[in-house]
Amino acid sequence: MVRSYPLDMPGVEFRGHGVTGIYEMGERIAFVHFAFGVPSELEIAQKLTPNYVLLDTFSRDFSEHKRSTLTYKQSEIFIASDALCYPENGYFVLNTRYYKGYINSPAKLIKIDNGLMSELGVANEPIKEIYNDAKTYEFDGFCVRMSSPFMMECKEILDSAEFKSEAKDENLNANLPPKEQGARIGKTIWRLKLGAYLYTPVCLNDGVLYFGTAGKGGDLYAVDAKSGEVMFKFKTSGTEHFVWIKSQILLANRKNKPVLISAKDGLLLKEIEFEKFRLSVDQIMLVSGGRLYAVANDGAKIYAVCAEI
Repeated sequence: MVRSYPLDMPGVEFRGHGVTGIYEMGERIAFVHFAFGVPSELEIAQKLTPNYVLLDTFSRDFSEHKRSTLTYKQSEIFIASDALCYPENGYFVLNTRYYKGYINSPAKLIKIDNGLMSELGVANEPIKEIYNDAKTYEFDGFCVRMSSPFMMECKEILDSAEFKSEAKDENLNANLPPKEQGARIGKTIWRLKLGAYLYTPVCLNDGVLYFGTAGKGGDLYAVDAKSGEVMFKFKTSGTEHFVWIKSQILLANRKNKPVLISAKDGLLLKEIEFEKFRLSVDQIMLVSGGRLYAVANDGAKIYAVCAEI
């Protein structure tokens, strides 16, 4: 069964619309998004644009819906990809400009509590976002990173006892002097040429590295961590996000429809019923309680969609 709800505003034409993410907020599923509309002649003269911060919350079966909206008229527009939403002190905080991004955008802190939004104040100075292809992924005894846009390399770590399986900045430890940083990295174990850009984090599961590529087509890769041998590639039109469900992986196929594949061999296990919808370009998804919550479109509008897995 598929349930959906349009993320537009009746009577308002959006010139731009982006979703920051989907979150579990207590027993509700929340979609946080931003939009800006068409300015009036007076607003054009004043160099102002109508901006909207939107919060749509749903019961887990999507039978109940509530919306909260904050409206602004300002010279700058909100950029959904620059925002960050996170739990704090028993509620959620939306920082509308956590990352610097490429253009100036309003920097506000917004409280989200019980399905309602209220402004807290001005956000701190934004930070530079480190994209996944510029990170070094450290594991026990080795690290993985992109040495060039399409070349992945695996290097040994000399003091591996200190490492955890997590992604960090391009510098393995910014607090160490350059010589010590270099001393921590040993010889190259293997290199692998990719067919597109690395878009997802690199994760390690049972000795296998999993990651997605996009930008020039794309694939979901499963690579043996020791040898660099490609265990399988699942062809997509670009993998920007994927979700683990036990020993299975949920991701978008070449038609941007959600599918389940085996993490062991990449075989297609199930095509998720998704009706007329296709996953958004950013492939924003959340899996919880046997349901897929996703941002999708029907070619005309953006929707919040709930589908049984």
